Amino acid sequence: DSEVTPGKNFTIGADIFDQAGVKMDGVASIKIISPDEEAISSVVQSGEFATIEFAPNSSAGTWIIIASLNNINEKREVEMLPLQKVDFSIEDGVLSVTNVGNTLYNKTIDVQIGNKTIMLDLNIKMGEVRKFSLDAPTGEYEINVGDGENFISGKALLTGKDFFIGDSESSGFFKNSL
Repeated sequence: DSEVTPGKNFTIGADIFDQAGVKMDGVASIKIISPDEEAISSVVQSGEFATIEFAPNSSAGTWIIIASLNNINEKREVEMLPLQKVDFSIEDGVLSVTNVGNTLYNKTIDVQIGNKTIMLDLNIKMGEVRKFSLDAPTGEYEINVGDGENFISGKALLTGKDFFIGDSESSGFFKNSL
């Protein structure tokens, strides 16, 4: 393939031929170099395939694949696609959103507290963790959080007078409420 999706397996193979076009046996060294000059190395037997697993936060951009055998090199380029991906967690009435993708996460998530839904527009940098306090009239609530691709569900004991979500970055001001 010419495109790679972060967090997915990528299969790479090597066929080795002599000058007459006859298939040869041998082991090719594979080196995959990121735009940040980080390298992944592997080996593959002629006619077989190796599977490379890329992390969800693998750098977006052009990666170079170099296959080598007996001082003969073949070079190819693949494009690592941008991936907006977050992990959610809920603990003690606090929603944590962690950007585990390889680009800015700028999506809207739905936070359902009981039967009330609050939409949050997020802009989270790569590797950043954002925390939101969840409040509602005192009681235990089913909490559902999702962005259409990722989803988490849990229960939390919340206290307060109204349904709202406090953003830890906004210095105590409530970003969204019902």
